[in-house]
Amino acid sequence: MTKAHAYLSINREDHNFIDAIGDELTKRLIDDPINLPAISNSLMILRSILASHFDHEESIMKEQKYPDCSKHKNSHDYIITLISSSISSLSQECQESPTELWLTLKKTLETHIKKYDDLLVLYLDTCP
Repeated sequence: MTKAHAYLSINREDHNFIDAIGDELTKRLIDDPINLPAISNSLMILRSILASHFDHEESIMKEQKYPDCSKHKNSHDYIITLISSSISSLSQECQESPTELWLTLKKTLETHIKKYDDLLVLYLDTCP
């Protein structure tokens, strides 16, 4: 099994779990869009899961001397900050709706996977 395959199997499990949380958040937004405490709680769970996932991914990048590690980590930091800001905005009943916050976050996560995770897999596939 290559490093990329080992990484992908763990990453796939994490992404499936993260997707499930995203699905739950989407369901909450559809069923009860004004239940801000429940939406905030889902975002806190997502932030915790992602922080753990990112820590693991960053340790792999350091171990494999991934040249774009700092850029990739900056993207992780941005995502965690975005989630924290979203939680804070919900508690302050900001102008942006919970659905808009979630759509922004979802798009950011999808972009991260395409822009950063896919490059990491390519690197892991070719490194010794």
